[in-house]
Amino acid sequence: SAKVWASVHPPSEATVEWRENGRKWHGGQAWVTKEDGLGVLDPLTNAVSILTELLGPNIGVEESTLRVPKNWGSPVAGWAILLCKGKVDCRVSMLFDWTAVSEEEIWTIKFRDKEGGTMELRDGGAQMYVNGRQVTEKTTEEDILRPEYEGLYDQLVDLLRRRESYVSMAPLQIINTIMENSKVQNTDDYPLFG
Repeated sequence: SAKVWASVHPPSEATVEWRENGRKWHGGQAWVTKEDGLGVLDPLTNAVSILTELLGPNIGVEESTLRVPKNWGSPVAGWAILLCKGKVDCRVSMLFDWTAVSEEEIWTIKFRDKEGGTMELRDGGAQMYVNGRQVTEKTTEEDILRPEYEGLYDQLVDLLRRRESYVSMAPLQIINTIMENSKVQNTDDYPLFG
């Protein structure tokens, strides 16, 4: 699993590329464009959740920039540099964008350890590659809806059976830091609907 790889090969660097067509996935959802709607940071929470699960919660935001359209109160795109303090310090470069067309959509996190070994998570974590070789058995196309949320739903059912709850605040704290401390670049209007 990705968690085993990251514990055996502590990453020293990682890149996150989270580009999707906001019109396709969030069309008609005006709330995401509002000041408190998070915009592109809403789906980026998925990538940050993966990072905190694999690298631990001790992740700080070094710098970040958000692109905010004139007709929005939240970001449509941006980038960030994070630093994780762990067994090995890991620098994480993030690029996130909602203006991608469908052919450009990508939800990928790449990790590299000090020896040059790599692990890549594609399709939002559904596919895993180690040193360029695919190690997941099912392709995303075979089970299009389950891969991203399979573990989450299984965990939810288990928690309900045990009458317990679980909340990890680390991803939301990182997203909040990006939202509050980023440099802002205003851009031309971007219609989410249309």
